[in-house]
Amino acid sequence: MALPLALPDPSTFLGVALVVNRNRDGPRFVFHYPSRILPPQGSQRKDAGADGADDDEMLGDFTGGTSALGGSRDFMPNAGELARWNHEDHLVADNGTQFVPWEYVVGLPTKALEGILTPPRAFHKKRFQISLDSVTYVSYPIHVPPSGYWDRARNKRSSAHRTKASTDRGRDPEDGSAGEKGGAEDKEDKASSMTMFSLVFILSPRRHEANELLDTMYLHVVREVNKVYKYCQESGDFIWQDCKKIIQLKDRARENKTQMSNLWKEILTTSSLAASMRDIYEAVCHNRIAVLDLSLGKGSVSHSVQIPMPFHIGDLQTQHNEAARSLWLTTANNVSRYDTLGGIAAFDKCFALLLTDDDEKKIIAELQARGDKAAAAMIELVKAAKPTLSFHQVSQLPDTMLTIQQVRSYAQHFIYWRRAIAVPPIHARDVYVLSPNCDMANLAGASRSFSISFPFAPPLVDFLAGLSSAPRPYKSFCPSKSHRPAYMRILAWLIRGGWVCQLCTFAYVVVWPELQYEVEYMLESDDLSRIKKRQQRIKEREVLPRSSANLNEDQSDDQSHQVLQHGSRGNILDSSDGDDASDVSDLSDTISSLRSSSRPDRAKQESEATSRLGASAAERAAERARRQRMAEKAAHDLAERATAHARKPVPKRTEHPSTNSAPHLAGILPYIILDASKPTGRESLYLSAIEQNLSARRSMPPPSSKKEGPQSHSASTSSTGTRTTATAPSATQAATPLKGSTASPSAPGTQGSARARSSDEIVAWNTRVGEMWPVFWKYFNGRSALERIALLEDMKRKDAWNLLSSMSEHLLCVRHW
Repeated sequence: MALPLALPDPSTFLGVALVVNRNRDGPRFVFHYPSRILPPQGSQRKDAGADGADDDEMLGDFTGGTSALGGSRDFMPNAGELARWNHEDHLVADNGTQFVPWEYVVGLPTKALEGILTPPRAFHKKRFQISLDSVTYVSYPIHVPPSGYWDRARNKRSSAHRTKASTDRGRDPEDGSAGEKGGAEDKEDKASSMTMFSLVFILSPRRHEANELLDTMYLHVVREVNKVYKYCQESGDFIWQDCKKIIQLKDRARENKTQMSNLWKEILTTSSLAASMRDIYEAVCHNRIAVLDLSLGKGSVSHSVQIPMPFHIGDLQTQHNEAARSLWLTTANNVSRYDTLGGIAAFDKCFALLLTDDDEKKIIAELQARGDKAAAAMIELVKAAKPTLSFHQVSQLPDTMLTIQQVRSYAQHFIYWRRAIAVPPIHARDVYVLSPNCDMANLAGASRSFSISFPFAPPLVDFLAGLSSAPRPYKSFCPSKSHRPAYMRILAWLIRGGWVCQLCTFAYVVVWPELQYEVEYMLESDDLSRIKKRQQRIKEREVLPRSSANLNEDQSDDQSHQVLQHGSRGNILDSSDGDDASDVSDLSDTISSLRSSSRPDRAKQESEATSRLGASAAERAAERARRQRMAEKAAHDLAERATAHARKPVPKRTEHPSTNSAPHLAGILPYIILDASKPTGRESLYLSAIEQNLSARRSMPPPSSKKEGPQSHSASTSSTGTRTTATAPSATQAATPLKGSTASPSAPGTQGSARARSSDEIVAWNTRVGEMWPVFWKYFNGRSALERIALLEDMKRKDAWNLLSSMSEHLLCVRHW
């Protein structure tokens, strides 16, 4: 999930308003929140009470705005009256007109806005958006069904009643009058009911983010809230009943000239509809989940809406994007990248559930209060899930009945509603450092909370400094093994708050000059052999026709004369091929037919045919000469290539190609395969050559470090003496061949081992390394963390690192988040 580039805040999300329409009274602007919605800064409309604003200028803006909306001058007071109006009390003009403060929104009268914010039925359940100056109004209008009733059950009964009445019409006069009476009552009820309602969102987006902000708000908030209101209206006429309460309170306040702040407090206390509008505005403005609690006559309806937020980011954001602060920083959390590694099954193995609340009892209590069927399974997941266990491992626990599908589904539910995040399973041997995306402004408060939660641990500031001073496995910070569980809880707390990120290892395949030379030598040798075989086949096909042509030349010096005398085509066909033979045959037939005919011009035509026959023979001879020259040139070029190839040194495999400094490799630079999971044709040959090199070794690779895990340095030196560096996409980290874990029984022969290993054990180990190379190379793409290989391949962590260490000579590694 990508981080939204534009999120609503109080400067762009101005407020919400509820507009209804009735056949009898027309459109009505019922309620808006906050109580005073001012025009945005920089708008052409000025706030009536703004400092330094000229009264005449404000009056011109207001009157211009109302005129554009089809209003009249009576909607707004004059300049002098505006100067003494505080928009809290009622204003009585000199002519006795009463101006009510809640009847002006965004500097415009509600009587002018309510007409344009009630679109026709064509916009039913569709996006309705209109912009006035720099303010945009977005809504999802809901119209009453064609029957005129909101209640679904009543619509069905009414439809059945009309069908029966039409069937029995004319049979019973009394029944017909009852139907007309019922129809009149229905018509009256229909005429007095609400025909449309719409919750309008008032926004003033910045120009560069207008489209994204409006689309995000409509998709996740505007449409969803109006759908909830539609359900409540159809269930018990909830919207209209609350609208009547609000309208009555506003009419009474107008008569009593109640202050606006007091009226709004009373409305928010009385109407759950108005309170839900307040909750929506406050939650969305501060990027929280809006929880709607609507009190219907039959009960209550609860629903939640939000703009989904990602739980991780791949790179640092701009300073102005505060929503990205304190998010888990990683480039190895993209679900789409696991499609090439096994799809969703790979995702289940690489992620664990980390609750966003330290106390899981609070979440369990909330789930118990729900009382639905899924609550019990969710509670079981909350109890079983640990940040050290992947989704796959949770489903394999002996004391849980959850399937992997349930674990994944409920985990996604917790993540969507921001009650948990998905992180790679934390491990004591992984490396964690201070996150560059942490919010240092919260360090003081976090330090107090940290000391309360973990009184035995060092201060938070010292702990974070130790993590980044010299990156090393996290287990080295634990005083003893008995403290490790507590320190793993500390690590979960730090990840939850976005204070640390994992330092992962990513690898590319490096092809050393020795292997490049070997592949190129093999390709050239195969190419020469293929060309020789092809020329040999061509030469064999030409031997028989040439011998036949020589015999024919000995028998007669004048081939054309022989053809004229005997009409034979055999010699010509033997000395020609393809189209030339068919042409000669046609000419011979023509000459034969002319000799047997008695036409007057027979001699002339016979002479012309004979001339053409001679020309055709000359052309064939020229073509044979041309082909002979081409064949000789091709043979000469092949001989030169073969001679040059024979002079080249024959490739010799060494134990360590990276250290081969043979003179014939001096001009070849190491080649990096950027994505070994999608190799080209030549890259496939390089990978196969590496596999053969790993399997054919008769000794172990160089000794590895005593600590498990890859160790990166500043640079690596190639066989040509050039110094190559590698930089990660988001962090300046160079790399060298991988150095892995200590020796184990599965990796015999490592120097410094307790006992010497036999040659058979070394051969067996190298054979296994070669066999695992095709299994592992799909992870060598610079995007898949090597720390996940053990999880994905169901291997022991130590065994996976031993294999990677044996492959390290052919890997170029970088380390970053």
